[in-house]
Amino acid sequence: MSALLVVVALATACSTGESGWSDDDIVAAFSADTVDDREGVLTSMGTPDTFAISWEDVGGKVTKVESWGYHVFATRVDFIDGEAALTTDLPIPDHNTIYPGWYHPEVFTALMPTTDALAVAGDASPAGHTPEKVDLSGGGEDTERLDLYAGDQIMLGFLDGQLVYVETVALATDVAP
Repeated sequence: MSALLVVVALATACSTGESGWSDDDIVAAFSADTVDDREGVLTSMGTPDTFAISWEDVGGKVTKVESWGYHVFATRVDFIDGEAALTTDLPIPDHNTIYPGWYHPEVFTALMPTTDALAVAGDASPAGHTPEKVDLSGGGEDTERLDLYAGDQIMLGFLDGQLVYVETVALATDVAP
């Protein structure tokens, strides 16, 4: 198990009161050195076909959680703060699927302002399409501080005007009868 998975498990247990560990233990665990495996994965496998990124508060520290899908290799790599934590087999893709490889996961940063994130997505889109706002007004007070934008195979989620989630999605061109 990677050091970061242990840290996340420890932070979760501490925050729920289910362990004998203290907040000082969490701080010590988070100060441990980690390895950023993303560059090696990019070098050996290229830009992912799809990806999802979220920034989570774990023990008072913003933690970047990423899943990079390499559908042509039938593999997904999950990272926690850049360290490869898990690989998972994916189903063999349909040959008529369009993957949004024009987006790069490393250009989106934690708490990026809405205007900046939308500009990055629009600039990367081969159609020059900037994602459009999705109406969340029916969600009540649970969605008051949230904004969601979607377009050209990408979704971006914002909390109080700052990026907290981004996901690219594949487009299947074959529709079953």
